[in-house]
Amino acid sequence: MEYSDFYGFKRLDFKFENRNAVIVFPKAKNEKGSWLLKTEYFGAFPTLETEMLSRGFHLLFIENENRWCIDDSELEIKARFCDYAIKEYNLASRGTPVGMSCGGLIAIKFAAKYPRLVSSLYLDAPVINYLSCPANLGVSKSDAWEEFHAVTGMSRSDLFFYREHPIDKVPALLENKIPVILV
Repeated sequence: MEYSDFYGFKRLDFKFENRNAVIVFPKAKNEKGSWLLKTEYFGAFPTLETEMLSRGFHLLFIENENRWCIDDSELEIKARFCDYAIKEYNLASRGTPVGMSCGGLIAIKFAAKYPRLVSSLYLDAPVINYLSCPANLGVSKSDAWEEFHAVTGMSRSDLFFYREHPIDKVPALLENKIPVILV
């Protein structure tokens, strides 16, 4: 365990189930024990996170094996990490996953699979359909196809029949009445 600074807030880096994990502490915890779960790209575009830290939210992060979240194990370790942080730091039973770009796809899938841990979603330009990003079918153009294919082994044809795109999870979000902030 190692403490450092994150934009004026106390940051704790440690290993959780052999993954790099981070918890950033507010200077004064709000009475609800609110928290954010950054799902990818920790430290990128930190304006939201620093604002919410100043409002008493904790910030949680655990690294992913990759940014494509094809395997449910990515979601399962995040759920165990959230359960750990909730218990260890007396946090609220539900928090807000924050997902930007590929982090958005992870946040959506996480909320659909673990609604018991999610009070709302904050999504900023989320990837919601693998056919547009990274497969480049349609208007969007991404340079991520080779990376995606290498990590998942999936072809563009496979993606046509894949029913685990983030957009396919919207009914679960609606069913569980999870509010979405979409930027």
